[in-house]
Amino acid sequence: KKRTDVFYLEPKLDGCSCNLLYVNGKLKSIATRGDGFIGQDITYLADGINGIPKSIPYTEQIEIRGELLISFKNFAKFEDIFKNPRNMVAGSLSLLDVEEFKTRCIDFIPWGFGFNKLKINKSEYKAYFQKLGFKISMFNTTIVSDGSKSLKGIYKNLVKLVNRNEKTSSGVPYPLDGLMVYINKHEEQSFYG
Repeated sequence: KKRTDVFYLEPKLDGCSCNLLYVNGKLKSIATRGDGFIGQDITYLADGINGIPKSIPYTEQIEIRGELLISFKNFAKFEDIFKNPRNMVAGSLSLLDVEEFKTRCIDFIPWGFGFNKLKINKSEYKAYFQKLGFKISMFNTTIVSDGSKSLKGIYKNLVKLVNRNEKTSSGVPYPLDGLMVYINKHEEQSFYG
């Protein structure tokens, strides 16, 4: 019997990662990734970040992970001051003046979950983020491989699929630094290690 492998591809947005914590449906905190253990608490900047709902229709504790970034269109206003969009976002997170921060046009785009009790596949994230009230990336793709049995064959097929998908993601309005490939079903991820 041939394997059918489902992969989920999405552009790797080039911004600053952050983690939103919701408790009883209310935004409790926003923290940057920092060094992977300790991040910067930027909850006070919530009013200046586009795309972060203050409340969501989900009452369990949940962490939403995503990227803080600026679109190329909005960065054009600042390119004489900052070297690139990512540096602008990173530098802006240190501002203490929320009103000044609001002028930076920073958006939040979710890409994953931290702590949660959900049991959904990666391909279902986008619809769930929309249901919670988040702006989402429109360039995510679910791809089914052609049934190769060996890991080497699956890898070769995946490289072809990624190359084809990269050509269609060039219209993304945000800076990218790669393409993320996920195994769609959580229970199948152990097969790949």
